[in-house]
Amino acid sequence: MKRISVLLMAMASLLAISCGTKNILAGEWKIDALKGEKVETAEKEAFIGFDVKENRVYGCLGVNNVTGNYTFEEGRLSLGELGMTMMAGLPQDMEVESKLRDALHTVVSAEAKDKGTIVFLDADGAEVLRLVKKK
Repeated sequence: MKRISVLLMAMASLLAISCGTKNILAGEWKIDALKGEKVETAEKEAFIGFDVKENRVYGCLGVNNVTGNYTFEEGRLSLGELGMTMMAGLPQDMEVESKLRDALHTVVSAEAKDKGTIVFLDADGAEVLRLVKKK
């Protein structure tokens, strides 16, 4: 009986660890910086949200909304094909959105920096995006 209890506790710990890793993405994140430069848009806030139960990503890149699937395991982040609305916006917001869309294609990993901040990294380990938890 004691062995079963120990086994169940070990399995619960592993499950908690794996869920904890996945949950660093949970919720909505303001896109704060792109390659070290502050992200500013005039009309809509650029953000990304993660539904960790459904492995869905959604958000707004400044003008248009995006949605798609993702996988996140052991720090490796893979964004699936992202669908995007096709609205026009202010030229400066469209430029920011284009840069953000291109940057998302280079992301291969994510890591927590501190409470309320995560970064997306490219294959070379360079910071692509800095995200701040929305309140």
